[in-house]
Amino acid sequence: MKKLFTAALGTLMIFGLAACGGSKKDPEPTPEPEKYDTTKRAVPEGYSVFAQGGALGWDLGIEGTEMAAASIKDVSGLSTDVADALQAKFDKASDEEKKGFYLYTLEVKLEGEAGWTTNVMKDGEVVAVDGANTIKGRMGHYDAEDEAWISDAWFPDPHLFHAESLTPSSLFIAENWAEEADEHGFDWTSNPAAYEQGTYKFVLALYTWVAPSATACNIGMALIK
Repeated sequence: MKKLFTAALGTLMIFGLAACGGSKKDPEPTPEPEKYDTTKRAVPEGYSVFAQGGALGWDLGIEGTEMAAASIKDVSGLSTDVADALQAKFDKASDEEKKGFYLYTLEVKLEGEAGWTTNVMKDGEVVAVDGANTIKGRMGHYDAEDEAWISDAWFPDPHLFHAESLTPSSLFIAENWAEEADEHGFDWTSNPAAYEQGTYKFVLALYTWVAPSATACNIGMALIK
């Protein structure tokens, strides 16, 4: 298990992100993401998620469905609000945590009917949306010996990766990571879900691989129109 988790951490490409300098200095340039490693990948997952015109299914190996390495500057081209939130997270991170600050992006399409529903909070009320609105992240590596893609980790994960929504107007993520449900019925098994189906830019951010506390989050997710 330890070996798998170590492999999982290696799945994400390091995205160089530099904090801004003082007011009298020019901002430091943001390094480009490292070259994509074809033996490792992260993908979005859900009941009915489509990318590059094809269904993702549950196979890490489907070509064209892997998420691309990105920088905060890249995300700013999609949403300045999300980029500002990510920059604030990065600025507050320790030097060690900044070494493991990762970003992925991919255009996805949520559509269809799952035949079941999942709950979200909207305007202070619990509302049911189609199960096809759910979306998560997954990472894994290619096992050359078995000639297969191996899943290493899911985002969110109630024990290792607590997630927060960076776009609360489009993506709901419950804030309760306890086994016991809160007053609205949400617990650590509740699904992240879009309020509406459609085509989005899906952003997955790993602030740190350190397991979070009961209330802290180390993953950020966004759905940007």
